[in-house]
Amino acid sequence: MTKPNKQPSLGRKIGQHGMSFFFCVILPAFITGIAPISTVQLTRTTMGVQACVSNNIFFVIPVRQRTIDPVVAVGDKYIGGQKGSARLTRAEDEGYLLIEGQYRVERVPVSPVNLRNLQTRADDFLQNEQLPSLKLWCVANWKFSVLAGGLVSLLTLLYLVGISISVARWVIG
Repeated sequence: MTKPNKQPSLGRKIGQHGMSFFFCVILPAFITGIAPISTVQLTRTTMGVQACVSNNIFFVIPVRQRTIDPVVAVGDKYIGGQKGSARLTRAEDEGYLLIEGQYRVERVPVSPVNLRNLQTRADDFLQNEQLPSLKLWCVANWKFSVLAGGLVSLLTLLYLVGISISVARWVIG
């Protein structure tokens, strides 16, 4: 005798989908949000230079945007890593691109490796009035933002492909 093909219950399907969604979408979004890849769009207007800063999850989806208008200067801040009490631990260095407006300063996390280059490019843009705009990609931490974030983002891609195939099968019949 052959056993009948038993379909999982609706509750079980919803549970499986919920777990998949959490581990393949929510968790990677959280990981890519911890050390975000930010964009700084500097645009020349009639009133001066305007900056639009976006923190992105999954590298390109903006989740937080701020506008600084007018930009009066661009600076940087470097914070050297501190040694822990044990000789084996050391905090990583941090860097920030400081976009100074008339009334506030916006700190954009940047890997110390790229800090001087980004700050120089932004300063060159502020000095050269012929350039209409400049877009800067700011990586907070190459190891965590790009390598770890890129790997876990593949889970999201896998999830989206699986859902697409499942919907296509359902539609086709």
